[in-house]
Amino acid sequence: MIKAKKTQNIPKLRIVDSALYMYAPKEQLDKIAIGLGVLNISKNVSDFYLLPLEKCQQEKTMPNVVLNVGDLQNKKINVVLKPKQYMELYEEEHGDK
Repeated sequence: MIKAKKTQNIPKLRIVDSALYMYAPKEQLDKIAIGLGVLNISKNVSDFYLLPLEKCQQEKTMPNVVLNVGDLQNKKINVVLKPKQYMELYEEEHGDK
């Protein structure tokens, strides 16, 4: 959910998110996915992308993702997501000890 917040007549953008999901037109998500080198692990109609572990371990070399956001009044801003904001390290447990 995106909310605009005004402080001293300066509009500010607040993004509230409880998980690492990105909703956008499929073509745009595909461009982001290709640029980041992620894997599409979709097994149904919706797409799900997974960042390979070796990419996660190279967090410092991953690029920022810039989203161009516009409102109904044709004002546009860029929202910059840094790697720490769009990456989550998750190692699957296989029961090995």
